Amino acid sequence: MKIMSFTPKLLQIEIKLLKNNISLQEIKNDKMEKNEFGTVYTEFKNKPKEAIKLLLKVQEGECINALYREDIGYIDIVWGENDKNNKGYGLKHIYEKHGHEIKELGFNIEDFIPIIAKLGNLVKAKETTKNFT
Repeated sequence: MKIMSFTPKLLQIEIKLLKNNISLQEIKNDKMEKNEFGTVYTEFKNKPKEAIKLLLKVQEGECINALYREDIGYIDIVWGENDKNNKGYGLKHIYEKHGHEIKELGFNIEDFIPIIAKLGNLVKAKETTKNFT
């Protein structure tokens, strides 16, 4: 019998998972590795729909290599942040800022994001230079 000790953050994640009918056993990441985005999930490689569904439920963390695009390689999906002015990043930002538009188009966000990631135009940000004189 494996006994797990729970930190307050891990306990919060377990409660969210249980409320959404997901058990920790369904999440194969035994170590529950953490980084600046929260829990790192490695079992969603090339499974963007499942990764997005999980992040929408637990509302924290990062799914490594969830998407793949030939011209740039693997893409991680993070939960991210969003403020009251819709300034932010990650899935939370996309969901809160564009979720209603995605629904109006007839898509669920977990279906829409992989399509856009695969077929959308890649626009590289302009490089800025700063003069320190």
